[in-house]
Amino acid sequence: MEDNVVQDYSCVKRYCPVCHSVNVTPAFHSTDFVVSKKEFTVYKCHKCGFLMTDVSQIADNIRDYDKVDRKLLLGHRPKSFTDNLYCLVRNFMLRRKYWYVHSFTGLFNGTLVNFGAKTGFFSNVMVQHGWNVYSFERHERERIYSKEHFCHNMRPIEDLTDLPHRCADAVTMWHVLEHFENPKLLLLQLKRVMTRNGLLFVAMPNANSFDAEYYKEYWAAWDLPRHLWHFSPKTFQRFASQLGFTLMYKKSMPFDVFYISILSERNRGKRFHCLRGFIMGTIFMLKSIKDKNRVSSVLYVFKNRVG
Repeated sequence: MEDNVVQDYSCVKRYCPVCHSVNVTPAFHSTDFVVSKKEFTVYKCHKCGFLMTDVSQIADNIRDYDKVDRKLLLGHRPKSFTDNLYCLVRNFMLRRKYWYVHSFTGLFNGTLVNFGAKTGFFSNVMVQHGWNVYSFERHERERIYSKEHFCHNMRPIEDLTDLPHRCADAVTMWHVLEHFENPKLLLLQLKRVMTRNGLLFVAMPNANSFDAEYYKEYWAAWDLPRHLWHFSPKTFQRFASQLGFTLMYKKSMPFDVFYISILSERNRGKRFHCLRGFIMGTIFMLKSIKDKNRVSSVLYVFKNRVG
């Protein structure tokens, strides 16, 4: 439906959503290292350089590729080094994410829309700081977890259209947009619920990063076929600007490069992948100090540009 954000893979076609060019051809192949071990193709727009996943062969059973291990999200005890690293970083970043929202909005409390809220850890932090939070999540298990552990009601993503116009002071999407089949429609729906001075926070991998260039098809943040769109700062700023958003700020998500590098080393089948990933992550982080457009993951802060 035109006014809904329900998943619709018919919109994932071989044309560029950034510049609308049809000059899109295969760029490289990469493997789904997490679930199916199958190979998928990433297409490139030759006009603006945007990259996108070809899901034309799996549109009917895309849900099968989304059956990743969610034990950590659902409160299971971490077992491996990478599991413990994930939990440690998550707890630190929950505080940082609150600080990002507070510092950029200038508000100690307000109304937040957290889209793609997973199990509600961040939503819970914002509620504890006095914010009114609307959370949306596609997976029922995560919504149940949030209700049982945080007493926080999440809504299915389809319910986004039920929110009133201009009700949100801030909207957050932490590594979410790249999963959704129609990013243009989703951003327009989120824009609709933002106040005139509302801010949009979007974190996502950077397809133009040093680690993406180094690991090539083994880069863990391709995460095919779950990641459909592979933005760089240049392509995402252009895409968001066309939809009425003005970039205020962008910065690195500081720990992502280490986690992604460790997983990428594992994808390559390397021994001591944790150690190797930490070393390479440090190198990429130091290199990106001089070129902030090459960081591993980017947090974008946009202002709602109301005409």
